[in-house]
Amino acid sequence: MKFGLGNIGKHSFYPTKKGKKRRLCCKICDTTFSTSKGTVYYRLQKSKSDFDEVISMSVEGQSGSSIARVKKISRNTVANWRLKASVRASKFQKKHLKGYDIKELQFDEMKIFLNGKKEEKWIFTSMEVSSRLWPATVIGRRSYKNTNSIINNTICRGKIDGRILVTTDGFEPYKYRIKALIGVACVYAQVIKTIRKNRVVCVDRRYIIGDQKRFEEQLFFSEDSNTVNTSFIERQNLTIRHLHTFQEKLYAMQERNIFLKLI
Repeated sequence: MKFGLGNIGKHSFYPTKKGKKRRLCCKICDTTFSTSKGTVYYRLQKSKSDFDEVISMSVEGQSGSSIARVKKISRNTVANWRLKASVRASKFQKKHLKGYDIKELQFDEMKIFLNGKKEEKWIFTSMEVSSRLWPATVIGRRSYKNTNSIINNTICRGKIDGRILVTTDGFEPYKYRIKALIGVACVYAQVIKTIRKNRVVCVDRRYIIGDQKRFEEQLFFSEDSNTVNTSFIERQNLTIRHLHTFQEKLYAMQERNIFLKLI
């Protein structure tokens, strides 16, 4: 079945709890389908407004459990809707996300465990701070190659007009790849935190590209940052980690329920 060839026409109606819905037909293969075919709302058992509200609450940082309680739906449904929305958003981003203004970038990476901590992965993320845009993600080993990929994917999608502010943690490959890929078009610093007993006891800021005067000028024009920091990307990673933890717990519950049914 193909779209955009003038081959889609009206067919009939089908009943739902909220009234009749239109069915369409492909004139080439005679396949019938609903108007939501090919969208994130396809075969949705709830209303579109419920789905949109759940995704909006997720974006705002609410946990899956709290959303399920408020909306009076199961946590499985919340997780499935999040997955559907994330897949569609990823496809949309790859196709349409380009040409955005880059003013301030933050990069970070975090470790996650899969399959009951049997498998280890790293998630590299980036953020354009002024717009809170999350332009790129790379999943794999904590390596030079993946560091290069996250930086390259981020800057290739956007446009740099003037000098930008870039901050990362102290992971060594960032220094070499940012110098190579962005260079004098940015001022770049690393924020290195010393943590003891789960508390930050020291923050060391190292200027890699640019001196203190240039950083002061850049921070003066920044709409978000008063000091050199990685706070925005770390907050984003906290949300990702929270969602990952919820998903792992959900899978464990599903496996347990399947096991109980079998016995």
